[in-house]
Amino acid sequence: MADYAMIFSTTRGYMPGTNGILNAMEHYGMGHIDVYVIQVNFELDQEYKDQWPNVNFETVDPTMWHESKNAGWYCRFAPPWRAIQLLDDYKAVNIHGADVCPLKDVTMYYDLAAKTGQIIVGTNEQGCADYSRMSVRHPYVHTWMIPYADIPCFVTRHQKATLELVLDLHRRPDCTLSWMDALNYAMRDLEQEPIALPGNLWVFNLSSQGKVRREGDKIFYQDQQMNQFHRKYWIANFCRKYLAPNSPNCAHNHLIFNQMWNFFNRDCRVQWLEGLEEWDGIHQSQSLEQGRNS
Repeated sequence: MADYAMIFSTTRGYMPGTNGILNAMEHYGMGHIDVYVIQVNFELDQEYKDQWPNVNFETVDPTMWHESKNAGWYCRFAPPWRAIQLLDDYKAVNIHGADVCPLKDVTMYYDLAAKTGQIIVGTNEQGCADYSRMSVRHPYVHTWMIPYADIPCFVTRHQKATLELVLDLHRRPDCTLSWMDALNYAMRDLEQEPIALPGNLWVFNLSSQGKVRREGDKIFYQDQQMNQFHRKYWIANFCRKYLAPNSPNCAHNHLIFNQMWNFFNRDCRVQWLEGLEEWDGIHQSQSLEQGRNS
């Protein structure tokens, strides 16, 4: 068994992201990290899973929750629930997302989490710098005005109570919290001091903030190499949806991100073409062949 693990959930529609992530992990030399993929409301063919002998493909454990939830809820909360169990066996676990594309080897951050015992998260590019805009007492309410993103999210066994509190908050009546803001409330209430990494190198949700540069399999922002980026830019409509008015940076950045998702799905060891599109940076998209090849 490895020292470190990554876990994320996926649906059929997120398979270009899932397959891209698995190829990227291999491409950047992170095969020493165990990967767990939770399939929500579907099951991958054994032929596909056989191509990833070192990946643990799981389905949602029905005992994880006291009542039935929709697929989106399980996608968000099955990984932290499973991470609590995995932390009995691993020194550090990265709770990842199926639309987060790796861009380099980030083993050093697993090492840092294991060494310090601190949770490692990204800063929230769209939020507040501290906890002052969050509810002081119950009922806690959903808000974007939080200091930390859930991308990345490296945890150790010292954060088991934090993850358990996130789930406990969702057991309370009329909970409206997302995974990200619930994580912030839990860190605040348990006085967990995170190591905060710059969101623009890990999330890059504000794609109008500046222009990225691609050099082969690397992407740079302000001359700093990015670690990963977030969103389903393998879909042409997604590339268009988040274009900020009067910002040429957006189209440029989304085109590069679309190219990277295509690279990791078309040009690496295991191909996945279903749901994958090439965007021309303006308006046209080319729907690729349905199905997959390997």
